[in-house]
This record gives sequence, structure tokens and C-alpha cells, in this order.
Amino acid sequence: MRGAGALLALAFAPAVMAGAAGLGELQSVAVDSDGLEAWVAVHPGAEPPSRPARSRVATRPVQAAAGLETEHRPRDLTAELVGQGREARVRLTATDVRPGQGFEVLLELNTPAGRLARGYRIDPTAAGGSGRALAPLRFGPTTSGQTLYRIANAVRPRAVTGNQMMLALLAVNPDRFNRNNVNALQRGVLLDIPAEDALELVPMAEADQRVRAQNKAWLDSDADMPAQASPEPPVEAESRDPAPDPAAADPGLSIRPLRLLPPPEALVSEVLETPTFQRLQGQIERMQASNEALAQENRELETTLATMQQSLGDLQAELAAAREPVGPARVIDAVQAQWRQATTTPAQALQLPLVQYTLLGLLGLGLLTLWIIGSRRRRREVAEQSMPARWQPQTGRPEPSADTADVALGEVSVQDRAVDHTAALAAADELIAHGRLDEAQTRLDDALGAAPDDLALRLKLLDVLYLRGDRSGFEAEAHVLHAQLGDASDERWQRVQAQGRTLAPAHPLFAGPAGAPPESG
Repeated sequence: MRGAGALLALAFAPAVMAGAAGLGELQSVAVDSDGLEAWVAVHPGAEPPSRPARSRVATRPVQAAAGLETEHRPRDLTAELVGQGREARVRLTATDVRPGQGFEVLLELNTPAGRLARGYRIDPTAAGGSGRALAPLRFGPTTSGQTLYRIANAVRPRAVTGNQMMLALLAVNPDRFNRNNVNALQRGVLLDIPAEDALELVPMAEADQRVRAQNKAWLDSDADMPAQASPEPPVEAESRDPAPDPAAADPGLSIRPLRLLPPPEALVSEVLETPTFQRLQGQIERMQASNEALAQENRELETTLATMQQSLGDLQAELAAAREPVGPARVIDAVQAQWRQATTTPAQALQLPLVQYTLLGLLGLGLLTLWIIGSRRRRREVAEQSMPARWQPQTGRPEPSADTADVALGEVSVQDRAVDHTAALAAADELIAHGRLDEAQTRLDDALGAAPDDLALRLKLLDVLYLRGDRSGFEAEAHVLHAQLGDASDERWQRVQAQGRTLAPAHPLFAGPAGAPPESG
């Protein structure tokens, strides 16, 4: 940052450069059921920036490096710049907020002039919350392309000139300069930016005079640096005639030897500040970074190649050993050796591939068994919970019914029990309504096993098979129903025949006119 010529020109230029916004105090904190919302003031600079600024919450490592705690900061805390110019504010939002648990946050404002950062303490409560700024506003880190004059014009208030702001920044940040001179700003440092009411300003005329004096001292220090001597020309042979001396022909003519002079510092500074030079410098830096990355990749590839060569040697050795004839005695010896190793050193036995695969298989089988048992248990619990209360199994011993005859020991008694098809149909309807077609079919099959001639149960079973799309089951039950009815014009058969045409249109039992009996083989 030794652009003396450029700073000398800027020292006498009017302070009207575009300024960036600064982060002010915490204005309000609100906490409700949706989370936290806080607003931070943004003070405009001398003039609006040429490009919109952006605000964000600093990363946790950056916040920790700034001396702020990160443990209680909400994970979803975000920042958004709302509005422009004098209406600009930063809106902080978060949902993972606990009332009564305060946290600290480092807020960043990225502007065309550079990066501004400031820490805040927010204490949310059930009724709202409060907060305050923890540290002064900071600018940086500084880069090689920045000058103190530009930084000063980026953060100065409207009523303060650039020279006044430079001297104020030098006074507040003396350890960020190589010496007491506005031109000696260091690279990669953070500058504390005091608030407008805390600025210690010198009068405008005195500020201009001090900056001129510091610029002159800076230029003089550059001029005092010794220049590199030009190489001496080679000595010619003495046999050649010496060249005529122009001074002897004309005593009034003074001849001085030519020498190479460095370009003016102002010209160098102007070249360094041009966009073309900055772009070329950026390209050079990117190429250097790319070269370093390629070198690192080459080193990693060399390491990988060495490892692969080692693995190839091991594989070749194993292949050579595998080509040798393996007899029963050798297999027995190998198994006995592994068994002795497993019994003497169990820890080393676990490193054997066969043992590892066996243990993994047993572990997978155990997990699969537990998953199947758990799935069955969950399905049974869900089925029991979804059944009506009257269908759920009752605990305790059932009370003997009045119609149950006592049977003495040694006697054989067979009790006829009529099937209550009404209860079976009602249960089937309930299961169908809940979409449990499998259980409904099982209930109807059990009821038909006790009463195979019950037409109502068989018709309900055909409806369940039709809903399930069970073609083979529907065809079998339809044959039985057709034989039971014996009348093709029966409305019940015609309804089943219509369902059969939809489910199995090619079946001869349902093809042809309604009610036509199937052709016998």
C-alpha cells in the first residue's frame, strides 16, 4: 500500500466518493409463536453505493475468532438487508429460539467498498426481548487494492471530509499502521470504525494540512531509497582509437552518462489502480492457486500410485501362492492354524475375512428376525386397535352361557350349533368398510365352512373376491353359486355374472347372454 502519488492526488480531491452503509444499534427485538424478529439500524455513508449491499450472519468460526460465543446462537438465524439508502435496515429472523436464553451474533454487511462487521447481544423473552451492540463497527480485512482514503470515504458521515476521517481512523487504530502516516496502512487488518458521536475530528483546514504533510513525508521517504546501479559497459580493447570527446570540441557542452531511472511513483500507483492491472493480478493469483492445487493433486496421485504398486505386489504374491497345488493335507493344516489362532488370539481372529463375513451374516440374520417379529407385532396391534370394541378379544375367563350343556367326564356329546350368518355378515361389512379385505374373506370362509349352503355368506364372499380382484377364487365360488341357485334368471346370479364379465370376460361361465349356463366339456 505505497501508492504515494495516488494518495497525494486524492488528498486534494473533493470528498464525494460513493460511501457504504454502516451497521448501527439494535433497534427492536420481538418474540412470538413464529420465532424471533430483530431489526438493526443501517447508517448510510456519504453517498449511496454503486451496487446494492448484502447482509448475512457470520459463520461460527469467524464469530468465534472475533471473540463472541457461538454455543447458544440459533441454528436457523438469518439476516436480510431490507430497503436502500436512509430506509435500509437489517432484519434478523430465527425460529429455534428459547425465551430466557440469550445469544451473541456477528453481523456482516458486504458492500462494494469492503466488508463491515459488528457484534450484537440479543436476549429474547416471552414478552419480547432486548439487545445491544457488543463492539464498535469494524471494516476489513484490508487488501492490497484498498487505500485508507477510499475506506474513509466509504464509512464517513456526510458532514465529515475524507481527510478528517483518515486522521480519525489513524488515531483510533495506531497499531494497524506501520508508522504514524495515513499511507502506511497494513494489509489483512481490521479497522475499528467509531460511531459518529464518538469521532474525534480535527478542523477541516488543519486536516488537509496534516494529510499534505504526511504525503510529502511519504514521498520523501520513497525518494531516499537507494536505486539499483546500472551495469557498467564492457571495456573496449586499447588498440582501437578512442571516440572523440564532444566536450573537447565544445567546452560549453556538458555530457552526462545515461542511466535507467525508475518510473514515477504516481505512474506506478495509477497503473496498479487500473481495472486491467487488477484483473491481470487476479488472474495471476488464480493461476498460482490452481498450480498449488495441481501440485497437491500430483503428490496425492504419487502416494496413491505407490499404494497401488504395493497392493499389486501383494496380489502377485498371493496369486503365485494360489497357483501351487492345494492338497487335503494343506487345507487341513490351514484350517488348524486358523483355529489355533482363533482360540489363542481372539482379537486377531476377528480380522480374518471368513470370521468377519460369518459375524456380519449372523448379525444381519438377527436384525432381519427382529424386524419381522416387530412388523408382525405392529400389524397385530394396528389390527386390534382398528377393530370395533365388540370384535376385540376379551380378557379373563368367559362366563358359561345358559344354553351350554354340562358334559360329564367319560361321555361323548356332540352339540349342534347353528351358524349366525347375520353376525358374520355384519363383521364382514365392518372389515370391508375399513379396507381389511383379507380378514373379511377369512371370516366368510370360516362361516361357509360351518354353513356351506348359506347363499348370503357366499354372495358376500363373491363381493369380497371381486373387490380384491381375485379372479380364480371368484370363478370357483361362482361355479358353486350357479349350482346352488340352478336358475340363470335369478337376480343374484345376474349380478354375480355382471361382476364376472368385468373380472374374467373370457370365462365361459360369464360370457354370452345373461344367465346362459356354461358349456360342458
